[in-house]
Amino acid sequence: MSAIYIWPGEIVMSINMRESSHCMRPFDAGDYEALAELDRTLYPDHAASPDEMRFHDEHRDPKVAWKRWVWMEDGRIVARAGYSQEAYAYHPQRFWVELEVHPEYQGRGIGSALYEHVIRELEPFDPIKLQIEAGELHPKGIEFVLKRGFEKELEEIESRLDLTRFDPEAFGGNVRKALEQGIVFRTHAELANRDGHMPDLYELVTKLDEDVPWPDPYTPPEYELWSGRMLANPNLLPEGYMVAMDGDRYIGMSNLWNAEAIPDVWTGLTGVLREYRGRGIATALKVLVLTWAREAGILGTRTWNAEQNASMRGINRRLGFEPLPTWFTCAKIIREEEVQK
Repeated sequence: MSAIYIWPGEIVMSINMRESSHCMRPFDAGDYEALAELDRTLYPDHAASPDEMRFHDEHRDPKVAWKRWVWMEDGRIVARAGYSQEAYAYHPQRFWVELEVHPEYQGRGIGSALYEHVIRELEPFDPIKLQIEAGELHPKGIEFVLKRGFEKELEEIESRLDLTRFDPEAFGGNVRKALEQGIVFRTHAELANRDGHMPDLYELVTKLDEDVPWPDPYTPPEYELWSGRMLANPNLLPEGYMVAMDGDRYIGMSNLWNAEAIPDVWTGLTGVLREYRGRGIATALKVLVLTWAREAGILGTRTWNAEQNASMRGINRRLGFEPLPTWFTCAKIIREEEVQK
């Protein structure tokens, strides 16, 4: 098994430890470095740093259930597995499954053993749906989940822009067109001390998130959790977080996020309120954040767009983003009638 995503830890089992060096045990806080190394091995262009993993775990929404286990062999962590829930599409009986196995240890039944353990651990929750993420980077991972009854549910196309080849002047007309409509652009760094900035930004983000192609119904986060996580996030780039304003109203945004373990930055949410779409504002937002990134010496940025989001994929293509291997959200429906409720 190659790799599939999600997260956390508790007591588990050893595999005949008196006669073998193999064991599965609960994840603990001392494992972040080893998990980051496993990430770097499987996904060198997408890996998270130990600090990023720790931040993610420490800032989870309290309502979500999660656990993680690690597989030890030859004195090191060679695989991990776990379950979690998505706070932005929350249901107490829907779960994501995480599974990663080091390439040198694939094909030995480790992935199967970990997967079966996670499924047993989920039984008390009476799950109605399981989800897992698999990418074309690791075809064996896709094969693994499809054999276990998962089906492809959402296709996300990854693309990358080489910022050393991005020419802001070629897209200057897009920014001028938006300015001529009276739209003003301000960064989070500029707006941070404005009265009502974070509540207004929260309202914009949650409205835009409603239109993101989620595989399940969107559930907005609580304001305090959202704002606290954003402001504490070490990957926040205040100058690379752009807001479009019509007067005092926040009507659109685009942002970039730092990545500690790779040279690129991540593209976050880009969007414009429905009544402002079709006016070139989203393109102007992206041009401005990409211009900032280029001037800051950043080499590239990566983004993911759902296959059905043709509009945003078209914008990115015109800006010079080039397609990379696709990622799939795969789902296993356990009780169809309850998933539809």
